[in-house]
Amino acid sequence: MPLLSRPLTLLLCSTLTVMAAATITPTLSAIAAHFAETPHAEFLTRLVLTLPALIIVLVAPLAGRACDTRGRRPVLLFGLALYVLGGSLGALAPSLELLLASRALLGVGIGCLMTATTTMIADGSRDAEQARLLGLQGAFMAGGGVVFVFAGGLAAEIHWRVAFGIYLLALLLLPAILRLPESRPERSAEDDAARAAPPSRLLRQVGSLCVLAFLGMGLFYLTPVYMPFLLSERFAASSGWVGAAMALFNIAAMVAGTLFGRVRGRVPPLGMVTITAGLLGLGYAVVSHATGVPLFVAGLLLAGFGLGFMIPNLNQWAVNRSEAALRGRALGWMTTAFFLGQFASPLLAQPVAVGLGYGGLYGAAAAVLGAGALAAALAVAASWRSSQRLRSRPPP
Repeated sequence: MPLLSRPLTLLLCSTLTVMAAATITPTLSAIAAHFAETPHAEFLTRLVLTLPALIIVLVAPLAGRACDTRGRRPVLLFGLALYVLGGSLGALAPSLELLLASRALLGVGIGCLMTATTTMIADGSRDAEQARLLGLQGAFMAGGGVVFVFAGGLAAEIHWRVAFGIYLLALLLLPAILRLPESRPERSAEDDAARAAPPSRLLRQVGSLCVLAFLGMGLFYLTPVYMPFLLSERFAASSGWVGAAMALFNIAAMVAGTLFGRVRGRVPPLGMVTITAGLLGLGYAVVSHATGVPLFVAGLLLAGFGLGFMIPNLNQWAVNRSEAALRGRALGWMTTAFFLGQFASPLLAQPVAVGLGYGGLYGAAAAVLGAGALAAALAVAASWRSSQRLRSRPPP
């Protein structure tokens, strides 16, 4: 009898992608101080946090292709090996350059882990169950963000290198992963035709969803990047205050993930985009103008709910739009889009923050999200009217 069920194993594997950044976030100042004599130490220390995301952008499509051609489980095992190796080597790296090299290796591992895990979740379920599990995946990742930041902070109190040892915990999942059955769909003539189709076919199926994933993740990532600065500026918040606020944000996303399956059963994907953009935009609007702590926290909770719906909705939409034979590739490109949005967010937002201030940045993001929610709502209404006209036509 397996120690962990198949769904629980995959959900726990999903938390590893969050551990990558959350675990070492509390150690960055100590790393910068340790390598202070290295040229450009402050800039390179920031890359310790962001470099894996850039590597994931490059690796995820290749991992998706390998999932479709080699199988999901081999990609998952390969990713786990590189994740443990790249993550834990930070505890031994004698220089900042070698620390960055280990983080690049970690990025390769995450790209494989994230793509294979999401593909296997989609393979093993359909419709309502698939929506429930993809929502739980988002919930586990959000909950993992809270746990691993706390764990990383405790480890950093001992020494910053100890935090890198937390990556070794991923080995605890190895026995359960080895028991996972391969989930690659059986080959058929239709699947072979899909595999032989030009890349433009997959681009037509999920290209627009990748754009939504990039924009959505870019707008969400304003929270971990700029929220601490806004809290400090407006409320003179301590680091503990900031940590509590970010924990509440993640808890809201976790609750939304657990509810996603039920909501998605009643609302079409484009309707979920309306809800996601509306919640995130409303939350940012409240945060932008809140002068009191209770209202500010309410805005954070609304935005967290929006995030909790966004990722599982777009992933399931991509699964439904693509053939089973191309599912790994589709989700690989979605993973690339999510992490590219994460990487690009501070680059694109910084000029706005400089020009408008932190409050103005969230106000501008709220306006963009509000426009997106309105456009999605109008598209849903147009689709509904079109379906009603088709139903009212007399049979030929």
